[in-house]
Amino acid sequence: QVNPQYMFEFGDLTVRASGEIHSMSPTTLQTVGGTTLTFEGRFAHVESLRCFFAGYSLPVPAVKVNDFTVQCVAPPRPTGICHVYLAGSDDQQIPVLFPTTSSLLELRYEEPVKVLEVNPKIIADNMGIPLTISVSTITNHPDLQCIFDFRARTRTETIGPTVQVVKTKARWMNSKELTCYAPSLLSVGSSENVDYDWSRVYVSPNGQDRSVNYVDLHVLPPIQWYEAISV
Repeated sequence: QVNPQYMFEFGDLTVRASGEIHSMSPTTLQTVGGTTLTFEGRFAHVESLRCFFAGYSLPVPAVKVNDFTVQCVAPPRPTGICHVYLAGSDDQQIPVLFPTTSSLLELRYEEPVKVLEVNPKIIADNMGIPLTISVSTITNHPDLQCIFDFRARTRTETIGPTVQVVKTKARWMNSKELTCYAPSLLSVGSSENVDYDWSRVYVSPNGQDRSVNYVDLHVLPPIQWYEAISV
């Protein structure tokens, strides 16, 4: 806790408070770690930045993107709430710690998401089909997404398929079910050259991480509508 003199005791180290953190995102991640945390605030004249995670003995190096943005990668941890601290050194090499403008920074670690099923399993491209995706368990989060890895193999390619990644916003229905709209493969390839194929469907619990597995979605060419002409 920061005292009136803006000094902070962190373990055996006493540091000075400097600048401030306005926000951290995401605030929910999977226990496997590896998620990039982004801090927004005021970080001018501070270097050698490090993130500290309560219960994790080693500091994690942080990168100052600019005077207003810092990033670090969250380590793996068990499920539950973890408090996060950001510290560094000022231009006189004095240790500093960044206070927040509100409460303590909290990360919620959750079990990795497993995708169980997608319905429908076969769709026509460019139709804006709503999909229902069943998952093991997931919490509501403003950045929930569906991730589609399209294998957009063209008829003229000889080096094999390429993967095009498309993300769409997902809607949380309950802890076992999400809905989202299937994107168009036309947005990632030529409608004349693409061989329509299977797409891998993942779920992202925070807009960055992926579920530990995927399910297949079969994407057919767009349906051609023809007007009947009386003769």
